[in-house]
Amino acid sequence: MLKIGIFLCIFVISSTGSLTQDDLRKANLNLSGLSNSQEISSSSKKEAAIRESFESKIYRKWPTDFKKLSDSEMNELFNATYLATTYTRNTDYFISLKKVFSEIESRNRTDPLKILELKNEMINQRDFSSLFIMNLRYPNSYDENYKVIGNIPTSTPRIIIPEVNSRDFKVQSINIKDYGTDYLIVISHPDCHFTRNAVQAIEKNPEIAKEMAVHSLWIAPQSGPLTLSSIKNWNSGHPLFKIHQVWKQEEWPAYLDNWSTPTFYYIHSNKVVKKITGWPQAGNLEDLREIIFTIRHSHIRT
Repeated sequence: MLKIGIFLCIFVISSTGSLTQDDLRKANLNLSGLSNSQEISSSSKKEAAIRESFESKIYRKWPTDFKKLSDSEMNELFNATYLATTYTRNTDYFISLKKVFSEIESRNRTDPLKILELKNEMINQRDFSSLFIMNLRYPNSYDENYKVIGNIPTSTPRIIIPEVNSRDFKVQSINIKDYGTDYLIVISHPDCHFTRNAVQAIEKNPEIAKEMAVHSLWIAPQSGPLTLSSIKNWNSGHPLFKIHQVWKQEEWPAYLDNWSTPTFYYIHSNKVVKKITGWPQAGNLEDLREIIFTIRHSHIRT
């Protein structure tokens, strides 16, 4: 892994930097099209498509001297790098994004949207020390200075546990094996109305609710804001189906290939047996009932 990282770094530095404004404009149109595509069924496929597009159209031609780029070209470069970073959560892209912003800042060409987008990406990357400095330099009424309480464990995967103060949280390791050989992982979010519809339907069905309360793990994606207050309110209102935002999605098994909410993964012996995506108006209770029946009998046998 270390050798790969070094190779990529050398490759980028030794690139010709032959990007033109037309290249950047076309690349942004392509990236935007991929991010909004309804034809790409899973988040992992969309992530891979955006990564490949950004690598081939921009990153392999990364400019060696920002001074040679115009202000409009720097804006195009920021927009493309921000979009690629947001969807892939790639650390190298994030570092490049901060460098692009620094150059734009040195030209006094920053704007509120770029500041907001960089702050959001600092949250996504869990770079709270940089976020603190950014908030000092560019204060705003909606800023959140998050504080990690205690040490961040090295064992993965990890989840975020909100503290009483809405801006403070702990990071905790979780052992998926504790859920046994048969269980559900639910990709969910407290601010997603489809997730809310799903939990309301589940709670109204005692048979399904009883089993899912014991044999399901509810987690929220890494991307997006740290919705600590929303998660605390959800967990208070739905104590049997608490949601935990993940620290990094890459720490979780690769079989979680779609982080759209809600997505229900039925896991048996560390493999996905069935996946339910979304929550239509009619609901998906019958599909869940079949899974619960299988899980119940699996645990009876063991």
